[in-house]
Amino acid sequence: MKGRYYTYIIAAVLALLFLANCGKKTSIKTEGKITLLVDSLEEKANGYLFSEPLKSCQLLKEALQQDLDKSRQAEIETLLAKAFFLSSQYDSVTFYGQKVISYCQEQDLSDVRIQRLLMENYNILGNKFGRVSDNSQAIHYYLEAFEHCKRSDKQRSLPDICTNIADTYIRTGDFVNGVKFYRTALHYADSLKLPQEDLSFIYHGLGHAYTELHDYELADKFYRQTEAFLGQMDIHEKFVYLNNRGLYYYTIKDYPNSMKYHKQAFITVKDSPDYLFEQNLSKTNLAELYLLNNQPDSAQIFLEEARDFFLSIKQTSALSYIQTQELALAISQKAWDKAKVIIQNMNEENIEPSLMLIRKKYQEQYYTQTNQYKEAYDVLGDWIRLDDSLRNEQVKMRVAEIGMRYRQDTKLMKQAIVIEQQQDHMHILQLTSYLGISLCLILIILAIFFFLYYKKQKALISMQQKNKITELKMENIRNRISPHFIFNVLNRSINYNELSFKKEEVSELVKLLRQNLSLTEQLYISLEEELNFVKTYVHLESKRFDDFIFQIHTDPQVHTGQVFIPSMFIQIPVENAIKHGLRQKEGEKRLSIFIQKEEASTIIRIQDNGGGFSAPRSNTDNTGLGLKIITQTICLLNENNKVKLDLSIHNITTETGETGSEVQLIIPDNYSYQLLDKKSNG
Repeated sequence: MKGRYYTYIIAAVLALLFLANCGKKTSIKTEGKITLLVDSLEEKANGYLFSEPLKSCQLLKEALQQDLDKSRQAEIETLLAKAFFLSSQYDSVTFYGQKVISYCQEQDLSDVRIQRLLMENYNILGNKFGRVSDNSQAIHYYLEAFEHCKRSDKQRSLPDICTNIADTYIRTGDFVNGVKFYRTALHYADSLKLPQEDLSFIYHGLGHAYTELHDYELADKFYRQTEAFLGQMDIHEKFVYLNNRGLYYYTIKDYPNSMKYHKQAFITVKDSPDYLFEQNLSKTNLAELYLLNNQPDSAQIFLEEARDFFLSIKQTSALSYIQTQELALAISQKAWDKAKVIIQNMNEENIEPSLMLIRKKYQEQYYTQTNQYKEAYDVLGDWIRLDDSLRNEQVKMRVAEIGMRYRQDTKLMKQAIVIEQQQDHMHILQLTSYLGISLCLILIILAIFFFLYYKKQKALISMQQKNKITELKMENIRNRISPHFIFNVLNRSINYNELSFKKEEVSELVKLLRQNLSLTEQLYISLEEELNFVKTYVHLESKRFDDFIFQIHTDPQVHTGQVFIPSMFIQIPVENAIKHGLRQKEGEKRLSIFIQKEEASTIIRIQDNGGGFSAPRSNTDNTGLGLKIITQTICLLNENNKVKLDLSIHNITTETGETGSEVQLIIPDNYSYQLLDKKSNG
């Protein structure tokens, strides 16, 4: 009994272990599926982040519903905070950003991945506070992001964060620090060797800064550098550039160009529900331009739409700007009661000085046009003092900015001098150590050079000798063509005319012989020249026959003046067709030449209905000599060409059912006669 009891216990333990192991395997499989699902959702969310951030939010919320470890959850929440920012859901940005920061502060801060999460969330919170005009908080979070980025595994973000800091300083009117951080961004970008297209956001930031500093020439230079990369920007980057470029033209009072760029900025984002902030910012800027262009109705529509949006997100800076434009609109419409209410409700706390200057100008117009001269005088005094203050501040900032640039350039110059001195010292050491090696290498190179030169010269001499032999062979063949042809022509002319030549026939015969002597001096001629020679020859021969038809059919794609063939290569087959085929034939005698283009070759076919081709009966047969000359010429020329010239002869059945012969010559395009160019064709 006792033994059986222990057996039951052991069996129970083994069963429990087996079930636990099965549960573990099931758990591993489940975790794998979750990981794949979350990775897929994250990838899709990244794809929609800038084009459809609301869709990214939905995908990331779905990912957070899975059973994730805390580290992976923090990564997804960071991306979700970014998506909420891009879709203008600022309360959610704060919630998730602070949540991830709290998690990271409890972890090992020496971990570069934790530093990256801190950097990304501080940067997102900086974006959020910048968007709602809390610039001091924005700078605080951006500077935190900057410090954590330097200790993270994502230092490529340093130029982006420096640009965010610079943008915020520019909004607060601290243009010196703004330019300083833009230049710091360029320094990091250069150190990281980022491509030029990745620097466009820095260039148009500098363009905006120098616009505010009234250095318009330098501002235009940086804007033009940015414009080269406009086609490579995403929607947000393109909007920021077009908006800032429009503000540049507004500042220099080029209102038509300002209107053009602000309209382009609005068109860029108007069809996307994810860019509501940008859409309403464009409406505010366009409303100002419509007022200046005396289009109050368009201005009023845009102002009402923009005011409702900025009230919903409590954007005080934009609301102050809209309130100032509404005052200008009321003055233009002479709605004095409405203008009075707007002035009474104006809150002048935390308003940018440049915006306050515009507001004072419109207040002075209202008081003057409503005959409230004392109030107009007081407002005008405020306007003058504020304008003087702004001008003095701009002069001070210009001086400070130039000084800052001088210090940066001087520091860089000193660093460059030290680096150059160190490089010079290293060069001296390298030259000393490499001198012996260089001398040895030079001697080896010279030896190899002389060996290769000797080998090349030997090969050249061998090739020259081979070419000379080939030239002599070709010259011998050509020397055989001319007497052969002259003998045949004279023989047939004498037999036909029985020594009683007419003047015209003698003239044609002399012309034919002169052409023959000219052509046989050349290795190759144009197809046009060869055909002219053949026509002259056939015309002379055709007088001996009745019912003789000669035709040449040329493909329109073939330019006979630009196609080259060996001389006499058509004349010899034509002569053979007349002599051995058509002369003894009864009835209609037909001789045709077809020239056509096929792929990379020109094909020449010479057809007759003279009873077909038969091999020559003896070595003295003239037909055999002519074809032998052609065959030998082709063999010699083909040695210098990869694509060969081809000749074929065969019997055919004509359309009338008669037997005839066909000589086909295939001449490849760009066929080379280079071997004998110098001697044959000059």
